[in-house]
Amino acid sequence: MVFLLASTAHAFNTTLFKSLILDYHNKIRSVHNAPSLVEDHNLENGAALWAYHLATFPNPYCLYHNQAGGQNIYFAWQSKPMSEYDLARAAMKAFYDEQKYYDYSRPLFVKPAAHFTNIIWKSVQKIGISVYWKYFNNQHGGCRIQAYSNRPVLGYMVVIHEWPRGNTMTTQEFTRNVLPPKEVFNVV
Repeated sequence: MVFLLASTAHAFNTTLFKSLILDYHNKIRSVHNAPSLVEDHNLENGAALWAYHLATFPNPYCLYHNQAGGQNIYFAWQSKPMSEYDLARAAMKAFYDEQKYYDYSRPLFVKPAAHFTNIIWKSVQKIGISVYWKYFNNQHGGCRIQAYSNRPVLGYMVVIHEWPRGNTMTTQEFTRNVLPPKEVFNVV
């Protein structure tokens, strides 16, 4: 399920975007000795509904999670459209760069590394990916968009749902599910 606004006229291939996000997930998971994920349409539908909600209903927090299992959210905005490749790379780089906040010798939940640990959580099996984009011509809640009626910007809300959920709050679960990389990996 993909939501589009009638006013959104730029070409963006959501199938390609979702494929890129899934490929990045599976490459990263492989580096961390976690099995590949498979797409799940129910998770995708939930992600699409949440992306639409976040993009269309301003909230003072901009990005906030629902309680529908594991979830990573990324938001980007700029004056020119982003390609599928650039948006996928930017989202996954932001998530994976959080690895610097995680200490494998102290296996526990670390909020600044939560997107990263959610991606590599070994017991996760399924993924649903969605992106919703629209032009903004004013502020949007806590997202700090710099847009005006005479200078709109294009915003992209990326929502990724995983199941079963990761980041279970016990040391034992982090020890079993957040494994160190077997090689150096950079999102490029």
